[in-house]
Amino acid sequence: MLTGSDIPIFVGPHIEARPILATEKVRYYGEPVALVVADHEYQAIAACKRIEVEYESLPDCGSD
Repeated sequence: MLTGSDIPIFVGPHIEARPILATEKVRYYGEPVALVVADHEYQAIAACKRIEVEYESLPDCGSD
């Protein structure tokens, strides 16, 4: 299992300096937060079950 802090690589022609996986905060709905790599499907399934993500809502800065 990998997280954004494990892969400090930035990519993307449209969004400059965008990490492959979210680090510290998720910036948009659907942004990847973890990656699982395994030799066998049963290993991948077991790893996915161990992933825990806690989201905290950020204050809305778009409307006053």
